[in-house]
Amino acid sequence: MEKVDAVVAELRRIGDSNGGRTPSQVALNWLIAKGAVPIPGAKNRRQAEENAGALGWRIDDDDLTALDAVAVLHGKRSLQSRFWQHG
Repeated sequence: MEKVDAVVAELRRIGDSNGGRTPSQVALNWLIAKGAVPIPGAKNRRQAEENAGALGWRIDDDDLTALDAVAVLHGKRSLQSRFWQHG
């Protein structure tokens, strides 16, 4: 959980410095900046609107690097070097 907490703290910091974006908006924007096409789930209008808040802005290079630095898996690989699949 320490590693997760570090990533969430960085997502919050970046969100605060980008107009109060939520951690999920920052995470989605981060994925987009890395060339992925995320398909977030939404069960209601509020969730869909929150997901849409990931669009219309771009995470800057310094924040992209900061997130990459804290998002280490098993002490070796960053998120960009591993594919995730639900289920």
